Amino acid sequence: MRRFREQVLPLDTIQQLTRGNPLRTRAFLEYLNPSQGIYTAVEEEAGNIYIIGQITHRGNSRSSHVSFIAPVRSIFSPQLTEMMDYLAAQAGEWGTFHLLVDADEHSQHFDALRKANFSVYAWQRIWKFQPGTASGALPGYAVPENAWQPAEERDALAIKVLAQSLVPALVQPVEPLFDHTPKGLLVRSQGHLCGYADITKGSEGLWVQPFIHPETDNVPGLLTALLKTISQKCNSRIYICVRSYQAWIESALEELPVLASPRQALMVRQLAVKLMETAPIKMPAFEKSRVKTGPVAHSETGKQV
Repeated sequence: MRRFREQVLPLDTIQQLTRGNPLRTRAFLEYLNPSQGIYTAVEEEAGNIYIIGQITHRGNSRSSHVSFIAPVRSIFSPQLTEMMDYLAAQAGEWGTFHLLVDADEHSQHFDALRKANFSVYAWQRIWKFQPGTASGALPGYAVPENAWQPAEERDALAIKVLAQSLVPALVQPVEPLFDHTPKGLLVRSQGHLCGYADITKGSEGLWVQPFIHPETDNVPGLLTALLKTISQKCNSRIYICVRSYQAWIESALEELPVLASPRQALMVRQLAVKLMETAPIKMPAFEKSRVKTGPVAHSETGKQV
């Protein structure tokens, strides 16, 4: 598959930005983690490879993610739907309920994925921050010192409650934050949790997804303090992800030295639907006895039967 390394269409933005090209050796070695599943499928005939697809699954996550499709041109081929069906079946065997992909909303890939039974559940924009550009001064805003602290295990419930108040109910089943123990940074205001930043680290960069309550004061200052705290501990590129249900964070980021990417569609393919089934209940039998009853009124006609 080496010859396809430069023909990869990444469909997992976190993986792409934190680990780089998934077909490069360095990125592949990062997958050697027993808690993470990885499955690669190849469709070929007579030695000719038509399409390659890969999915990954982390820990106890309820969702699997399509890592990439290669070569890029295969996204427009009839084999795409067949490949996605095959990968969906594998993801189902892992016990996951959703198959996820990311795609730029104005790309041709977006339309091809919709035809492969993926639908949009949210939107996101990525903001790129270069280490060394964070300043201790932000015109018009105070930048608090030591405001962001590492999240601890005891903070898990408070972080979940905060996220549930921000993430729409229909999105929560596929939001990765609810699938793992928080290991990022948090900030409090007057003793109450008002913000949390989920962090994913990789050899190529660092992914930050902030969850900040809309009633929080001085969001630009808090974001500047967050970037300073992170950049002091690492020298990697930092990518800030803002989902469509937290649009107020984008207006705050416009005050900072960060660059915005085109908007992306977060897409999902449902793999299972929970159904409520009825089951008969066994009742004890009354043997060798008869119970005499009087006339019973019919609920609709009122007639006695």
